[in-house]
Amino acid sequence: MMPTPAARAAGTTETERVVDALAALKYDAYKGPQYYRACDHQSVQSVLIIGSKDKPGAGDADLFEILAQDGPDEAMLRGCTALGHS
Repeated sequence: MMPTPAARAAGTTETERVVDALAALKYDAYKGPQYYRACDHQSVQSVLIIGSKDKPGAGDADLFEILAQDGPDEAMLRGCTALGHS
């Protein structure tokens, strides 16, 4: 099994060290910047708004098109205080 980026960064699968490594991760994968907020380790990432294509493009997997993309924004998530975190 392939270790997660946090486990690779921590150099172990020991929970507390992986949690610390996860909190420090900031990366840009296939859909833009992503990070984990400290209070609850919620992923903060871009949201893609997609639509179905009338006719598939090249290949069977080309069924959707990106209509809009909202960047990562903690304001779009329930706040840490509202969730009972300080």
